[in-house]
Amino acid sequence: MLTSREGKILAVFFFFGLVIRLLLLAYTPTTDLLEFHRWGSEVLSRGLALGFHGTYFPVEYQIFSFCAWLSGGNQFNFDVVLKAVNLLFDIGSFFLLVAILKKLNLNKYYSLIYWLHPWFWMIFALGYVDFQYTFLILLTVYLLLGKKDWRQCLWAGLPLGIAFLMKPQAQI
Repeated sequence: MLTSREGKILAVFFFFGLVIRLLLLAYTPTTDLLEFHRWGSEVLSRGLALGFHGTYFPVEYQIFSFCAWLSGGNQFNFDVVLKAVNLLFDIGSFFLLVAILKKLNLNKYYSLIYWLHPWFWMIFALGYVDFQYTFLILLTVYLLLGKKDWRQCLWAGLPLGIAFLMKPQAQI
């Protein structure tokens, strides 16, 4: 359980990391995002079966198409929309790390190594989508730390299976 002091310290550093990430939303990412936008737009216009190129896996293409739809053609910057979606997964990963550390009776401040590390800030700024499957893998770990019965393992397999349908690196 977090003490009031621990909670306040985590909240301050969480807010600091969040501000950095929000500032990085406008950072010009890699040219990969041009491809992500193209793939998402093709899935929107042609459907998954015809818009799928196989570089990433189908669930990731669906996320790209959702971001292309949210960007409204070009009404909003696709890069910012995709990075905002990544931010939601990134925030979820931070809180899952805190919860996992709590379940393992480890220091919750270890989560700040992830949240405040400049390498993760740059990966975010560049628009890489690894935050999405990382969240699902952390959710799997969190679920496996619960009761050890077949139902828990079955539920834990769901986010892991979805992660495997996003990007090949999730299988590592």
